[in-house]
Amino acid sequence: MKTLYTILFIFFSQTLFANDIDKLTTNEDVNNFLFKKINKQIKDHPVLESKSTDTLKYGLNKFFKVDLDNNHLTDLIINGKHLMVVLDKGKGNYELQYLDRSAPFLFSTKLISIDAESFPEKIIILQSKHSSPDTLIYKFERFVEYNPYPATDFIFEKITFKTERCPGQCPVFEMQVNKDHSVAYNAGEYNLQLGSFQGVLDDKEFKELIDVLKYLPIEKLKDKYAVEWKDDQTAATKISYNGKSKMIVDYGEAGSFGLAKLYSLFFEWRNTTEWLRQ
Repeated sequence: MKTLYTILFIFFSQTLFANDIDKLTTNEDVNNFLFKKINKQIKDHPVLESKSTDTLKYGLNKFFKVDLDNNHLTDLIINGKHLMVVLDKGKGNYELQYLDRSAPFLFSTKLISIDAESFPEKIIILQSKHSSPDTLIYKFERFVEYNPYPATDFIFEKITFKTERCPGQCPVFEMQVNKDHSVAYNAGEYNLQLGSFQGVLDDKEFKELIDVLKYLPIEKLKDKYAVEWKDDQTAATKISYNGKSKMIVDYGEAGSFGLAKLYSLFFEWRNTTEWLRQ
């Protein structure tokens, strides 16, 4: 009887958490799903060709189903015109994230493998500008490089983030966050407001910053990064911690997935923090 209850529990659990992604069986199914749930333009520009001729297990024009954000709902990895992931956030809500961050035709990102047996689940990719693969996990609401040994002795002092002008409408600003949660913000072109401001991060925002910094392998990050195309924006980040500092200059703001997450915090705080004009 106990065995029967166990079988019934598994059956109903799988039925309860089954989603639209679980039903996908062909490339055409995936394209139709993307058209209906993600982007109507995909109808004229399908992500996957009708059939894959790649003999590699994780080759082009293939898709894979795995729960990457551990919410018991199946997510979708698509290796097509772009390498992308569709995350099922529940109640019919889906989130699309690109793992191919290149400009068209400059370099490609290859899907090497998927490790769905470990925790957390991992995606291994190879960007042709890199000499070795990157192992990504879903953390901080996006994909970042997996760090099995986050810092445990990290003492935060301050961090300064500054962007430069670009040929387009890139937000130009400088922001410094101090250990007492206070923030100094100098807003230049293409921000909602211009001038010098003071603000304070709440406990949740400050904790997220510290968690990201602890997870980044700061000592292993390069001092300079640059994308392979022109007319992009440069960001300079100075992290002061443990009585020392690390300066990172990143042309294109794509030095690593983890750094991209760090940068996104500053761009977000421009518009969410309650600023007092100085």
